[in-house]
Amino acid sequence: MSVTQPAKSSSDCPEQPPVRPSQKKAKTKVKAWLIILTFLGGSTWLGLFFSGMVTLGGVPFSVFSLVLRTPATRNALFGLRATQLHDLMDNMGVEEEIKHYHSKHIQDPVELDQHIHQILYNWTRYVGENYVVGQGGKLIPKTYGIVDEINECPEC
Repeated sequence: MSVTQPAKSSSDCPEQPPVRPSQKKAKTKVKAWLIILTFLGGSTWLGLFFSGMVTLGGVPFSVFSLVLRTPATRNALFGLRATQLHDLMDNMGVEEEIKHYHSKHIQDPVELDQHIHQILYNWTRYVGENYVVGQGGKLIPKTYGIVDEINECPEC
């Protein structure tokens, strides 16, 4: 006994309308413009980053290039060894270079110190001895004694 299925009519299987050449050209043009705009935007941002006008996560290009050029810091960074990376960067003067960059925009030394430590924490997960990690990864001074310490330090 053989059961035959009824033949499908054209109304059972809706066909997609054929793509007209003008629609295909329009889609190609949109894709081309998106690629061009992405390239221009990316190259503009890279130009600003390399010139020191913008930072990546608060870190200027000069610091990135310094860290990546040094094998020990590069290995500590990619090996996720926070304490080792912090110590190496401290010996290289990275914190001071980042501080110098941001001191143009942040005048308050306490706010500047916390901002720099937050940047370093965000990149390395190293928590400075005067800070604790609060909700959402925000660094908070352990005591307000650090405020007096920073205000009394002429180099800070």
